[in-house]
Amino acid sequence: YAVDNNSAIKVASNGGKNVCPTSWHIPSSAEWTTFTDYLINDGYGYGGSGNSIAKSMANTSGWTTFATAGYVGNDQASNNSSGFTALPSGYRSNYGIFSDIGYYGSWWSSTEGSATFANNRIIWFNLPVVNSTVYKQQFGFSVRCIKD
Repeated sequence: YAVDNNSAIKVASNGGKNVCPTSWHIPSSAEWTTFTDYLINDGYGYGGSGNSIAKSMANTSGWTTFATAGYVGNDQASNNSSGFTALPSGYRSNYGIFSDIGYYGSWWSSTEGSATFANNRIIWFNLPVVNSTVYKQQFGFSVRCIKD
């Protein structure tokens, strides 16, 4: 797996490699929550308040268009006020199939839900919020490294 904190299988799943450079790491689920809470509390929600922060994190192009104001796919030129620059990279399934490019972006956390599942964050073109979900670690999602 690209992100693997399970010491029992780390070498087998990713050769013991860290996907981040020295002095950087994949954020835990708690660190992701700290970041999204900051955006919510600092007025990055659509219209300056609330938890509709996906638009403030999304890149200014590349998303599937969507007609509803405040959603990532609407008026994409106004996206990314936070500077996060989330790209709609889609995913690679556990079967090796690439899907949904342009529809959503998903980023792993380093927090495992079990030996085979881990937590991630997802931004969809047709939603205003950032979702927290759990997927099989065999899926290919994006990663974001943060400074230690």
